[in-house]
Amino acid sequence: MLVKNCSLDTSVNLDLEKDGKVFSVTVFPKVISTFLKEDIFNYIKEIDPLVEKLLSLQNVDFNLNQNGKIVKQLLKHCDDRATSEDYGSSNDNDIQLRPDFIRQARIS
Repeated sequence: MLVKNCSLDTSVNLDLEKDGKVFSVTVFPKVISTFLKEDIFNYIKEIDPLVEKLLSLQNVDFNLNQNGKIVKQLLKHCDDRATSEDYGSSNDNDIQLRPDFIRQARIS
């Protein structure tokens, strides 16, 4: 049997904690690969190093979609006065979040 247009996809689910609240969000591979500047599909056979990298992220701002469930962009945090223009966001309803820490990372 010949298979056409086959692709492999994965998503990363993170639990971000900020001021005692936990936010469960989904990050797609392209967003993580862009931020880390490496192809996360290189970790397809062994995901533990990728999970460790994600859990050790610090001073990272998460640009979330309107409902706060999908991460649209990850940015290194450099200033407390960051605005929506800094995020390249054209939608004022997007949510910017800098978590205190990443509680859990699940890759599926």
